[in-house]
Amino acid sequence: SNIVSVLHEIIKRGIENHLDTDFQHSFENIFRGYHKASRGDLSIKLIKYLEHEFPEINVSREHRLMAIGGIVDCEEYPKAAAECGLSSDDPNVVERQILSSRLSTDPAHFTQKYFRNMMEKGTVTQVAAENLFISLRENGDYDLLEKWTKTLEKEKKLRITVDMYKCLAWCALDKGMVDRGFNHVVQMEKIFPGGVRKTMILSRFLWVFANIFDADKALFVFDELMPQMNTKPSSADFYSLLRACVNADRKTFEAVIERVKRHSDNFLDPKCAGVIIEHYSHRGDVHSMKIAEEYAKNYQEKYPMSHMISGYARIGDIENAERWHDKLKASGFQSEVHEYNSMMMACKVGGQYKKVTFWFDMMIKNGIKPTNTSWNWVSSTVRQMPEVALKYIKLWRNYGSPIYTKVFFNWFLVNPKSPIGLLVRLELIDAISEYSFEERRQLLTEAIVHCRTNTLKLDLERLREQFDQGEKNYNPRERIKSRYSHDGDELPHDRELEGKISDGNQRNSRRTTLDGVEDFPEKLAPSEADSERLQAVLTEILESEEREQ
Repeated sequence: SNIVSVLHEIIKRGIENHLDTDFQHSFENIFRGYHKASRGDLSIKLIKYLEHEFPEINVSREHRLMAIGGIVDCEEYPKAAAECGLSSDDPNVVERQILSSRLSTDPAHFTQKYFRNMMEKGTVTQVAAENLFISLRENGDYDLLEKWTKTLEKEKKLRITVDMYKCLAWCALDKGMVDRGFNHVVQMEKIFPGGVRKTMILSRFLWVFANIFDADKALFVFDELMPQMNTKPSSADFYSLLRACVNADRKTFEAVIERVKRHSDNFLDPKCAGVIIEHYSHRGDVHSMKIAEEYAKNYQEKYPMSHMISGYARIGDIENAERWHDKLKASGFQSEVHEYNSMMMACKVGGQYKKVTFWFDMMIKNGIKPTNTSWNWVSSTVRQMPEVALKYIKLWRNYGSPIYTKVFFNWFLVNPKSPIGLLVRLELIDAISEYSFEERRQLLTEAIVHCRTNTLKLDLERLREQFDQGEKNYNPRERIKSRYSHDGDELPHDRELEGKISDGNQRNSRRTTLDGVEDFPEKLAPSEADSERLQAVLTEILESEEREQ
């Protein structure tokens, strides 16, 4: 309403000052805006308004067609055409109707329906044919595209343009029919010399091969087709080629770098450099990281720096990983979950388990939600630091993270014959109980299949059996205590177990705290008899597990 009121004043002043041509540009842009916003209904209202309020203004045919082109529902075109003073059989109206059918519920049906009507009435146009091909390409109907290509070639009323061949090649490529796509490209260049370069279809091929990391096909396009069809590669093509070959062996990748260098002296833009750094950083050896360091030192973008962190993480070089992490932050970038996961990996591979929990806690503190990979790194430390397991299981439950088999294993493998190990299992079983039957069943089945120790396998099978029987209140305390009793004596009472950590398990005495997360219970002073009994049990179990492993 505001636009119309302002427009009313503009037109009124234009008429009063006899600006018959200049003031029309004022509402022409409004028609274009409504058309781009797919608000043809507002364009039609504007036409009616102008015809009623200012009959001396001649709304052009082009504006009326633009108004119809903004209609989203292709079935509403006949009605819209009548309101705009046009015929529904007008070829220009149908052209726009075909293009609009791309947004319908059944693009292939409506597009072909309108196009057939045009052919029957003899009003078919080249634009309508191109719109038909665009609609079918967007809908992924390669078979229909081929069918209509043969039909048009047979009838010889319309020619197959370079853009229509582009639709054929593009759709074949998206459907995974690479050879057919290549054939269409060769045919396009044969009929329309220079058409391949004009449509940039080979750049599309390189981009697709980059996404599936198909080095052989990308090299074929770059080395064979592009020179053959006089197509000069762009910086985006260099990136696509490097990206397609990023997982290739070092010799192949270095040969690709030399190819790219021959085509451009300034090919190392940040994206290309990032791919090269990614290749060397993923190799996971010191020599490759030295090469990556040479490429990365001149770039301040986040992409290369992030790969440097993950590269040093793979070889457990905590010092250099932290150096690049500091550099990333100093450059004004915020660490995301990928960088934190890389830092945790560096600490895990480097054997500094306490630092793994430090980086995990830092990630939580900065408001970043952990991924399955994050939980995997922090849970893989529990066998070295079992006293933190309870804390992170509770945090894991607070976050509502899905059960991940690898994480589940790491937590379940904490020695069940120690008091803290028993509490870890009980807490984990409570967490599993909150999931659906199907989720529990899938998790436990995966765990049993990949289980390497008979003792753990028996525990998991028993747990799955109890869940299958629907025993929601299943409590394994009695079974665990009876299995791991010593000389007929039971382990201490459950209430005492929940507060005890064996004095003999000194290697697991480190603790980590996290604001807002309830820590595991403090030690209680066990009796002398209980301490001796627990110590004997732990010693026996540790020895038996070492023999079994």
